[in-house]
Amino acid sequence: MINDIKDIRTIRMRLGMTQKELAIRAGVSQSLIAKVEAGTIDPAYSNARKIFQALSAHSDKEEVKVAAIMQRHIIKLSPDQELTTAISHMKKFGISQIPVIEGQALVGFVSDSILLEHVTKDKHMKVGDIMQDPPPVVSKNASLKVVTGLLRFYPFVMVAEKGTLNGIVTKADILNSL
Repeated sequence: MINDIKDIRTIRMRLGMTQKELAIRAGVSQSLIAKVEAGTIDPAYSNARKIFQALSAHSDKEEVKVAAIMQRHIIKLSPDQELTTAISHMKKFGISQIPVIEGQALVGFVSDSILLEHVTKDKHMKVGDIMQDPPPVVSKNASLKVVTGLLRFYPFVMVAEKGTLNGIVTKADILNSL
């Protein structure tokens, strides 16, 4: 939640709201919004709370959900496939990581760097022998802010609804959506 009165104008502007729109949503006068933003008055706690709630509600409503940018076609491997198949998929589709799925369950992933470490040892190794733990799975209603935070630590995020994998989001997908 927003905590500082002096940030109201900046946040309102970032959300593309006018003072009048914020006043209507918060149930206060436009004059009060103008005076608070100018720093000429200190609002009552109840009014400040209404303003912050209106800004927060508008922010949540305007936020893009992961369903809008996820890739619905999931290129995947199974744990029993050979490393050469993983390499072939990466070259064919121009990707650098692939989820490993067994049945309907996400069990891990392989990336180009993982493959580089192992392919020189034995090309006939199985994907399941070298895969890393699975990446996070989020709902299609997850915000891009949440997914962007996860992508700082994982190469991709899977999207599922009611236990069924529906899509995948990579850093490239986030950048392409901007």
